[in-house]
Amino acid sequence: MKNKISGFTASGPARPEIRPGDIFRDKYGSTVMIKGVGGRCVIYRRDGYDYDCVMPVYQFRRDFSLVQNATRGKPTSREKARENIKKIKSMLSASRGKK
Repeated sequence: MKNKISGFTASGPARPEIRPGDIFRDKYGSTVMIKGVGGRCVIYRRDGYDYDCVMPVYQFRRDFSLVQNATRGKPTSREKARENIKKIKSMLSASRGKK
């Protein structure tokens, strides 16, 4: 029997990971912000609401789609990266010279 090569790989989850700070949209167009994920429930807050809502993860994934990931950290600029590389190189050359 010949193996079919479909080009698809099973390397990771097909759905995005739900993290606090992410923004999702429902089928009606309203957006929600994730407050937390605990066990099998997602805690989120709708725009204009004063309280949090809770929904099971499977239902949340079915009803909502990812709009924007929360920023996980500030990206470094090229100049800052170059400065850090220069510092590391100077520290390495200094330690090699002492031997």
